[in-house]
Amino acid sequence: LVNGDGKMDDQNRCYGDGLSIPNNAFTRDHYTFEGWNTKADGSGKPYPDSFTGDIQSEDGETVTLYAQWMGNRGTLHFDTNNGTGEMDDQQRIYDDGLSLPPLAITRDKYNFLCWNTRRDGKGESYPDGYTGNVFTDQSSMTLYAQWGNDYTVHFAPNGGTGNMDDQQRDHGDGRAITK
Repeated sequence: LVNGDGKMDDQNRCYGDGLSIPNNAFTRDHYTFEGWNTKADGSGKPYPDSFTGDIQSEDGETVTLYAQWMGNRGTLHFDTNNGTGEMDDQQRIYDDGLSLPPLAITRDKYNFLCWNTRRDGKGESYPDGYTGNVFTDQSSMTLYAQWGNDYTVHFAPNGGTGNMDDQQRDHGDGRAITK
């Protein structure tokens, strides 16, 4: 058992008696059982689940079969969130790191801010070009483009006197203009 959960009973056999490996009883969240191997890292002799036959030990005594796991596969989708252009989906394996591809979308009069796991921007955020693990427990997920538009509010006295400083705002900001 390598990073899995569960229990399977040991079996005692003499070489030549044959062995029937029972169906795998281990589980591992977000992974699929791929078979057995005589080495934990999978570099030994592989055996399929429910194997029947002889297994030769390397030391003549004990054979340990290690469960082999493959991370569940999924797809990372990119939603432009009212932008234009396309970002190709990426295939991924659970728990593998990922480099987000270069930005290939735009939105007229807006600046790209980041990717987010929620359309409204209230999820996990990832900057353009992020490298690391962006995946949650889902086998597939969507990242939504987040957009902003910085602009300046300028105040003209229009015949009056005095001075007011310009104020920076982001499109959709909703903050009150201050005096």
